Formats: sequence, structure tokens, C-alpha cells
Amino acid sequence: MIALRPESVSVGTPAKGALKEAVSFPSSGTGFVTYSTLGNLMGRQFVHSRVRDTLLETFAVLDRSAPDRTFVLGETGLKRGGRIRPHRTHQNGLSVDIFMPVRDGSSRRVLIPTSPWNTFGYGLDFDASGRMEGLAIDFDSVAELLVETSRQAERHGLALERIIVAPEYVDRVLSAKGPGIRALSALFMRTPAWVRHDEHIHLDFRVVARSNPG
Repeated sequence: MIALRPESVSVGTPAKGALKEAVSFPSSGTGFVTYSTLGNLMGRQFVHSRVRDTLLETFAVLDRSAPDRTFVLGETGLKRGGRIRPHRTHQNGLSVDIFMPVRDGSSRRVLIPTSPWNTFGYGLDFDASGRMEGLAIDFDSVAELLVETSRQAERHGLALERIIVAPEYVDRVLSAKGPGIRALSALFMRTPAWVRHDEHIHLDFRVVARSNPG
């Protein structure tokens, strides 16, 4: 008989919390890669089990529509939750960072650069229009990612609680191509966070009654 994996339990809030029965993301999978193999091995990509299932499905679905696009998953949290420096949240397994999908000067989808020299991507600096040294944020892909994440979250008993990008990017995301993004308008934080979220998207989830994923 196969033992079922215990479901994760989130305690407290993203800013003051803990996590039980956490699960980690693999360093790569269908439609995504990690921001840092070292960061993954050091245990900085643990989340609530429903969050992992939601994002793995999201990346897989989006890969089918655009196989040349690979998302870069950033930091999520520690195995037992709690403070993961330098983040002020990410404490209860319901927060994730996903780096901005980008295109190069020829409009080709490319991976955002993440290395020790740019603080594994967190030190990158895009301008108000979403451009930086030959790269441009693909706002259509950002919108598509958010819509599919919201859809998959509902299937896995979650709901998107908050979306953080740089305030000057909110209208660009909401005016992107594709259906459904306007329905998420109220979830965007429109005031500056303690750090500018220009190179990555921060998502907070909340657990709700599980719906049938069939």
C-alpha cells in the first residue's frame, strides 16, 4: 500500500509564520528552471504542497502553448517556514517569486540572467518601461502566467491573495493581450513595496476549500 504524502500546513501569515510538512520544487521541470541550483540545494524553494502543485501545473500548461518559453522560479521559503533573509515575507509557505519573462533585442524569448554577480537575478534593474541592457519584460507572458496561476490555484484549493510587481508595471500587465487578466486587477499591490519588484513577480496565496481537480 502506497503511503499518502501528508498535506502541508501553513501557520500564521506570510510576514510572520511557519510551515509544516513542506515540499520543495525540483531544480527544473516542464516549462521552468530554478533561479539557482545552489539556492535550491540549500533549501530556499520550499512551499505548501498545494502551491507547488499549482505552479507545476501552471508551468506545464503554459509550456504547451509556448514551448520556447521557460519561466524562472525564484525563492519561495524554508522547510520549516519562518524568516528567510533578505525577504520580509515568504514565512508560511504561501509566497513565491517568479522572475519576469523577458525577450531579447530580436524579440526572442530568453532566460533572465541569474548569477552571483547580479545577486542571482534579484540585483537586476529594469527601467519604468520594463527594459534593461538589451532585454525587455514580456508583459503578455506575465499576464498569461497570472491568469493560468489563478485558474490552477482554484483547482488545488487555493486562491491568489496578492500580486506584487513594480507599481509602474501594473497597468502594462492589465493591458496585456489575452483574456482574464482584468479580473485579477484588485489583487495588485499599487503602492511601492519595501524593495522595487521590477525583476520579479511576488505572489501570495491563501488556502480555501479544496475543489475537485478532475
